[in-house]
Amino acid sequence: MLRALPLCLSLLAPCSASACETALLLAMDVSNSVDVAEYRIQAEGLAFALTDPLIAEILVQDRVAIAVMQWAGEDRQQLSIGWTRMTAPAAVA
Repeated sequence: MLRALPLCLSLLAPCSASACETALLLAMDVSNSVDVAEYRIQAEGLAFALTDPLIAEILVQDRVAIAVMQWAGEDRQQLSIGWTRMTAPAAVA
């Protein structure tokens, strides 16, 4: 019981991390039904959107967190880029 006391007390302490306004999960289909050209369209489309200065500004201004998940089926998903908060244009790049 006493071992759990520090953990319980730490849960009561104020959290210094601030939450993001929006969490955006970008999901890419990498299943066998997607050929190389279709995969390229997905990847380049996401990259193109994220390099747009207006989009980058909005992502930073609105404190968006982004992650990228690739999936190939119900039991085959992988987070290829973990949750990253867009704190500056360099983070978006």
